[in-house]
Amino acid sequence: MLHIPKIAIATVLVPGLLLTTGCATRQDVDTLRSEVSGLRTEMEALRSEVAQTQSVAKDAAANAMKAAAAAERAAAEAKAAGEKADKIYRQSLRK
Repeated sequence: MLHIPKIAIATVLVPGLLLTTGCATRQDVDTLRSEVSGLRTEMEALRSEVAQTQSVAKDAAANAMKAAAAAERAAAEAKAAGEKADKIYRQSLRK
């Protein structure tokens, strides 16, 4: 008869422990799901920021190329103007 109370106590306690463990596990899973959802939201926001940054970078690169082309044209015009001024100066020395 000594074994019956132990079995009765185990029969009462084990299902309660299993249920408690199951609830805690579900709560942990729910918490993890919530965290994963939050991380997905953050990832989407970061993807959006990256896309915007890439767009700005492309625009900046295009503007830099335009500025470089304008600088090359200005340098060519300055060289041509310098050569013209030098030619005029040499002609004035001959007179």
